[in-house]
Amino acid sequence: VLDVNYDEKDERSYYQQIFTSPTKIGAGFFGEVYKARNKHNNTIYAVKVFKKSIPTMFIHREVMNNEKVGVHPNCVRYFMAWTQFGEGYLCLEACQTSLTAFMKKYSVPQNTLWDILMDITKALKYLHGKNLVHLDVKADNILVSGTHFKLGDFGTLFDRTTEKGKQQNEGIMERVTSDGAAETSYE
Repeated sequence: VLDVNYDEKDERSYYQQIFTSPTKIGAGFFGEVYKARNKHNNTIYAVKVFKKSIPTMFIHREVMNNEKVGVHPNCVRYFMAWTQFGEGYLCLEACQTSLTAFMKKYSVPQNTLWDILMDITKALKYLHGKNLVHLDVKADNILVSGTHFKLGDFGTLFDRTTEKGKQQNEGIMERVTSDGAAETSYE
């Protein structure tokens, strides 16, 4: 649902009309992420701006993946997405920093490492309960939010309930070695 303060007659984009003070907080293959404040309710969000060169099907898949995730305290929350003037946007919960940046800045005590492990395990258990598999769990995709850690970046989420997901899952299981270790490759 678009913000009620958006004016279609205004030449400025939805992003320019609704958000202010964008600060770049990250970049990746698909686009850049900005921390921006909603001008009308002062809430801070993370807004992913997809590169214009990214095909619409990839943007659509990431939006659908975020919608499938739903709401969980250990998953970065999705609010909305839109396209305008050839660019795709994804509005997400803003977190303080990534685990990568956090660990570069601070010495992380063992009890915090256990907290990270517990929070991300809860996120993965939740996703797996929905037959969703996160294929890119890494420190860059684990975000710090207050005293909690959240899993984010659901662009490569794998849905085991789709026909393609069932076929890929069967292929993965065929490559499990005799000692139980999986020789997996995702294409």
